[in-house]
Amino acid sequence: MKAYTVQIDEAFEQTLVAHAAERDLSVEDFLLSASQWLIAEDEMYAREPFTPEQIAQIEEGLAEADRGETFSSEEVMAQIREKFPEATGRQIIERALESYSEFLNLAADLPALDEDADTRVAEGLAAMERGDETPQDEVFARWRAKYG
Repeated sequence: MKAYTVQIDEAFEQTLVAHAAERDLSVEDFLLSASQWLIAEDEMYAREPFTPEQIAQIEEGLAEADRGETFSSEEVMAQIREKFPEATGRQIIERALESYSEFLNLAADLPALDEDADTRVAEGLAAMERGDETPQDEVFARWRAKYG
């Protein structure tokens, strides 16, 4: 294992200590976790170029924004607060990041999906649109049981 020494000013040290404490982590573990997440994020976007379909979706989203068909941050936060009335914004973001990070780790280890993957994705999107929800812990437990 390799050790690194990094010099930081007192204000940033206080910020690191506070953020690590909020997550019940040591500063070292917090920095390692944040670094690993950032590297995984960079690698994910570097590996896979956008497909023509994704480019079309991005362009449509930009066109919608140009037409003013957007949600304000207040509207988005109101929807989030309605869905998660007991959670703080930080808890919601942390839950999303944990789920996303866990998903990336699991997805990296999954074998290639079978031929009906598009059908499964379409079914999943339709279920989401209907409001059918499965707790993420249950989804990950099923993945772990199937893929190890």
